[in-house]
Amino acid sequence: MKKEFLSLILIISMFLLIGCGEDEKASASAPSIQVENVPVVAEEKTEEVAEPVFDESDPKQKIEKVVTERITDEYRKTVIDRIEINANLGTEEECDFIVLPHLTWDVENSVDMTHQMLEMYSSDLAATLYNECPDVAEVCIFWTVPYHNNAAAKMQFVRTSGGMTWGDKMYDGDLR
Repeated sequence: MKKEFLSLILIISMFLLIGCGEDEKASASAPSIQVENVPVVAEEKTEEVAEPVFDESDPKQKIEKVVTERITDEYRKTVIDRIEINANLGTEEECDFIVLPHLTWDVENSVDMTHQMLEMYSSDLAATLYNECPDVAEVCIFWTVPYHNNAAAKMQFVRTSGGMTWGDKMYDGDLR
């Protein structure tokens, strides 16, 4: 029994050695490429993102900056989809704008709490625009709420002598 076992191990070892020898012969006959000692330096690819030039004299840029900073700094889990700033065609004033921020608020809350939060954020944004941007005559904020099946809400404010006052307030879909 020992003889058969040793014979089997010897045969398996020979197959393995023969197989290894063929790989060495094949690699020895394959053409080789020689590389000179050239230092390899990994280049860091840095994309220079040019920050937009802010023109203090452009009222639209100032309005967009105020809206963007307020939302990104103060409103939790709120994403700016886009901000539209249109001329108020209802007046003859040259610098009289309507601001239309389109926002997404992605928080898992009840319908009542969602109403409260959207109204609070909307009021705050309207008050901020009233205080910092005298050229804003109206604000109409559009909300999308993914947690409530992408339900939509719209909050409108109009400038008066005493501040921004509520206009329309509408809820759609699961937020009704």
